[in-house]
Parts: sequence; structure tokens; C-alpha cells
Amino acid sequence: MPDLNQTEREQLIAQLNSGDGRKVAGAIAKVKAQGDATLIPDLLTVLATTDDMEAASAIALTLFDLKDAEALNVMIDHLMDPRFEPVRVQMLAACWQCGLDTSHRLPVFLNVALLGDYMEVLEVLTIIENWDGFEDQLTLTEEIHRFKDAISELEISEAEDLYMSILEVLNGYINK
Repeated sequence: MPDLNQTEREQLIAQLNSGDGRKVAGAIAKVKAQGDATLIPDLLTVLATTDDMEAASAIALTLFDLKDAEALNVMIDHLMDPRFEPVRVQMLAACWQCGLDTSHRLPVFLNVALLGDYMEVLEVLTIIENWDGFEDQLTLTEEIHRFKDAISELEISEAEDLYMSILEVLNGYINK
């Protein structure tokens, strides 16, 4: 994504925050065409705070369509940001729907699974299931052990079966 100059960026942010459905839609179109990865937090802020369902849908579709690894990593960096908790499921869904490899971010996804609700854990499982493999076997085994230890300390939860499924999928990546 090409970088925007400061004036263009400020105009896009103002349009995103305008509350006017047409302005928001226009800004989203510009973000898709010429935006840069640093606008991801602004998109997430609007998504988390807007009452405009059309704007929220357009932003979610934009996130699902990310094809830029830098933009995706910026979004992943914000997964644990409390401001975006209301849209974390959408953020996680975007991580697997965009089709980019996110396996190098395993620790972040496991942290989300440990702290998240049932739907967030389900989305983490879906992300992990969509990987083709896992390159860094040392990190993989360390994260499997860390995750096992962490879930053994949790109280019984509705996501318990999902935790076991995550471990099963991760173990399938060992030496694959």
C-alpha cells in the first residue's frame, strides 16, 4: 500500500469518522485504492464505534480483503488492544479470510485464544487450521507447551473442546 501524505491521511480519517455513510464509503474506497497500513487502527476504531451498519460492513469487508502483509500485521498487532475488543472476532476472521500466511504470529493468536470468548477461540482455531504448515519447529513446540500449561490453569470453560482442537492441529504441524 502506498503511503499517504499527512493532508490526505487527515482527510481520510475525518471522512471515516464523519458518521455520514456516503463519506465513510468514499473514504473506504480510497483506503482500498491508495491507503497505507497505518490507517488500519483508524478503520478498526470506526468499526468498533460506529452505529452505521453499512459503514461497519464495508470496513469489515475491506479487512477481509487485505492482501498486504504489512497491513495484516498492523491489524494483528492490535488484536489485544482493549479498544478493539468489540470487533476482535471480525479482526480474527479477517486473518484467515485474507489468505495470507500468519503462522509467524502464533504466540499472539494463542494469547487471544487464552483470553478470548468462545467465538474468538473458534476463529483462532480456524486461522490455525488454514495454515499450510509451520516453518519454525522450535517456536511451534515451545508454543504448544506454553499453551498446554496455560489451559491446564484455566477453569473449565465452554471453549475447552476448542482448546484441545487447537492443540491437535498444532501437533499435526510438528515435523510436517
